[in-house]
Amino acid sequence: MHIRRLRPGARLGVAAYGEFRVDWVRTVVLLLTLFTGGLLAVAYLVLILVLPVVPTVAEYERRRDAPRYP
Repeated sequence: MHIRRLRPGARLGVAAYGEFRVDWVRTVVLLLTLFTGGLLAVAYLVLILVLPVVPTVAEYERRRDAPRYP
């Protein structure tokens, strides 16, 4: 898997989960990474690996609201 493919999924996943705009998530992550000396970058890398990759917020909501057990 390419990291480049996963990064937008992490931003979109955080934005969709918290119902935030993606550009705000990107800005906050950048600022907090600078202020924490890069510690947030480690946490963000973990999110890249943990969050599911979804192309749109609508797809995320569809998966979230779908019944877990058929």
